[in-house]
Amino acid sequence: MIVHPNIRSAAQQSVETLFSAVAGTMSVVASTADGFAIASRTTDPAQTNRIAAMSSSIAAIGAVAGAETLLGQLKCVTVEFDTGILVVMEVPDIRNPLVLTLVLDQRGLLGNALFHCKQTVKQLADSLAALPRFGA
Repeated sequence: MIVHPNIRSAAQQSVETLFSAVAGTMSVVASTADGFAIASRTTDPAQTNRIAAMSSSIAAIGAVAGAETLLGQLKCVTVEFDTGILVVMEVPDIRNPLVLTLVLDQRGLLGNALFHCKQTVKQLADSLAALPRFGA
């Protein structure tokens, strides 16, 4: 998938900020809605594409669940494991909706992670909205 460099740059800046803000972060990946990584910071780079693809599927399941239960548009899916937490959030953008994923180890605190993820999603959505419409 072709993603404009300005979108990648905005996403990478958001990823870096989130990675540094949350204790216990193992990975932060920004991906397209169809599962292609466009920005990441991780302790295991081999996981980036897997996280992007998995997050796209998780977000799609969450979106269907919201529609079927009449709860509205997906904001976040959180999955807790024995040794960590996975947070998947949609980044709304009319042209290029993205998925932001945070992977935490056992040191991560869910409340802190959600707070920073929501801030990051808002900042990234605002940055995307401010970009010129390429090719328009």
